[in-house]
Amino acid sequence: MPFLTIFLSHSYFATDKMIGLNSEYVDILKANSKRDLQMVVKDFNIPGVTDTSIVTYNNKAMGIKGQMLFIDSVRGELRYNFNKVIKVSGDKGESDEE
Repeated sequence: MPFLTIFLSHSYFATDKMIGLNSEYVDILKANSKRDLQMVVKDFNIPGVTDTSIVTYNNKAMGIKGQMLFIDSVRGELRYNFNKVIKVSGDKGESDEE
């Protein structure tokens, strides 16, 4: 029987390593530091996403009140909220949205 566990944390860096590595989805409502974002890139390895581009995607998501950056490791993609897929088109944070 499948189940869902939701874990809330104020810092990805401070989260237990096993919890982070066993997560399939991460919602970033507000990143406390670039280091947290870099840890997410390292742990989830989304194709085309780099340390610098994740900061750009996060800043764009945070530019609109109530928006989050959603990381889906199952499909290997980033989204704004749950429905706007970010098509990664380079390592500078450039994207085309669906």
